[in-house]
Amino acid sequence: MGYESPMPVQEEVIPFLLGDDNDVIALAQTGTGKTAAFGLPILQKIDVTTYHPQALVLCPTRELCLQIADDLNDYSKYIDNLKVLPVYGGSSIESQIKTLKRGVHVVVATPGRLLDLMNRKTVDLSLVKNVIMDEETRVPDYSDGSLTENTRVGYPVDYIPNAAIPGIGGTPKTVIFLTADAYGVMPPISKLNEKQAMYYFVSGFTSKLAGTERGITSPVPTFSTCFGAPFMPLDPSVYAGMLAEKVAKSGANVYLVNTGWCGNSGKRMNLKYTRAMVTAALNGELEKAEFVTDPYFGVQVPTSCPGVPDEQMIPAKQWGDDTAGYEAKAKELAKSFVENFKKYTHMPADVVAAGPKAE
Repeated sequence: MGYESPMPVQEEVIPFLLGDDNDVIALAQTGTGKTAAFGLPILQKIDVTTYHPQALVLCPTRELCLQIADDLNDYSKYIDNLKVLPVYGGSSIESQIKTLKRGVHVVVATPGRLLDLMNRKTVDLSLVKNVIMDEETRVPDYSDGSLTENTRVGYPVDYIPNAAIPGIGGTPKTVIFLTADAYGVMPPISKLNEKQAMYYFVSGFTSKLAGTERGITSPVPTFSTCFGAPFMPLDPSVYAGMLAEKVAKSGANVYLVNTGWCGNSGKRMNLKYTRAMVTAALNGELEKAEFVTDPYFGVQVPTSCPGVPDEQMIPAKQWGDDTAGYEAKAKELAKSFVENFKKYTHMPADVVAAGPKAE
């Protein structure tokens, strides 16, 4: 790079910027090595395996923009795959956009062109994790599962054309819990009273499914407190009480929707039927149905729903003549609920009593 010993600004700035989250303002005359003073620490901290802008250098002129970009490219010529992109007016913005879409690590920009790119939403502000990309094209391979079965992407909410900003609605009149029963014994939709709502909310029952977690090849029943155990620092009884209070205040109906397996057929619930049941719950049509009490889970089950065959509503009917199989699986799942709920030692007795019956 032509340096045999550091210039004064480099000697002061480089060690400081290599620290953790340090801010610095450095003033020095032209030709004293300022680009290397901030450029070398920037390049040192770049993660070349992640193709999104990790550093931004603003320049007042096109000439300085090109000069700094060239310097950074020289400094990084022995860092494989590191990409530096100068963006400035007077050059093709379409070409700059294409390069941004392919992925870069450092953007050197004049303010006017940067603002133009930001207004066009072409500067990559998202952070994509757990995705394998083609090394040549940088196109994500969303079918690759070597890192994770699920892919996540973050982006500003205003990227969604019909987003409701600020995303705040009124008080809900219908609350829906989602579960996925791998046993095929829970109703496709059921209505919960206040205590049952607290019980099933705290239980957080669902099933780990193939394609959602690594190593899962068949459905595995699981419980996660309040449907999100890692994010619940307080005792579950606190959240159960909050739910009950808000439901009582709003007068909302609470439903448990099962999108899991349907009887002993080995098939998941028909999505068309699930949508019809959710729609009926939201528009109030389901309230007009006749309800029966599930013999094992105690919840109220509608016997009919617009757009859904009646036989789909009652789990036992989905087992055909295999009554013994249905009863055995229902008791097995009910027992799992009871055993899991024993760990909630601060739960009111009437909430405990609202759960399934193992016998």
